[in-house]
Amino acid sequence: MEDRSKFSITVEDFSLFPVPNWARIETYHLDFRKLLRGNLSPDDTVSLTVPLGVFLANPDLPQRCNNIVLRTDDTNLSIVLENTRRFRSTISHCTLSPNQTDSSLMVILPSLGIPITLLPYEDWRQDDIDTISDYFLFSPSLNVRIEPFFSLVPSMNGDGLNMWDIFQERLGNTFYIDVRNRVTLSERWAKENVFFGEARDDPNRMPGTQEWRQIEDLHTDLFSALTECSTCQHYHFCHGFFKAVNRQRDCTLWRSAFSKVVETYLSYNQRTAGIE
Repeated sequence: MEDRSKFSITVEDFSLFPVPNWARIETYHLDFRKLLRGNLSPDDTVSLTVPLGVFLANPDLPQRCNNIVLRTDDTNLSIVLENTRRFRSTISHCTLSPNQTDSSLMVILPSLGIPITLLPYEDWRQDDIDTISDYFLFSPSLNVRIEPFFSLVPSMNGDGLNMWDIFQERLGNTFYIDVRNRVTLSERWAKENVFFGEARDDPNRMPGTQEWRQIEDLHTDLFSALTECSTCQHYHFCHGFFKAVNRQRDCTLWRSAFSKVVETYLSYNQRTAGIE
């Protein structure tokens, strides 16, 4: 689990890396302007997320940053297979989007030892979610994370992360700075034009903005409006993540997948305990 005493700040197209990127900086110092100037402290850590095409076109990236996350917004199976050795030696993680991803990648990447995260901002196909959840639950050789399913299991005992943690949306701890130096919680909130201010503003004043309070009050609003979240058995894990931006979003597919993980986990525990 990440050190929660550090701030996590994602900078879109961070100037230290002359390629399209999302740089996530873990730092004890909440100074946006200093970070944007490229002034990092010795105890700051950086992970760099880049699109597949950028990674392939810049073989020196691992020398610039030793923690690279691959974002497969536009790829196919053949490219992965052609670059298997390079992926295994340099990629620390891979994020997958539903509309541009060859469904085979969801199984092949973890089988190569590369952890994956399924981005939940758009809806996946039911078949894809069934495939990857079955692989997560029943593959005897799997030894890397497949998120968000991996974090669901410990959360059933109150010890794990929730969806807001997994996808870097911890209000007060996590920030996102877009290419226009506007500050928000994450990329999806930037796309909704929800900003707390600009990088030149005092971050200590941002909790007083209407946009900050909008997100802060989300959980109360979901229950007071008697949404599906108020009776959902997976709320302890999701915390309204799927309906945060769009209250009308149908999250049935994800709830079904989470239920399968929970049922399999409980069934396994019962069998190992000798309970029929």
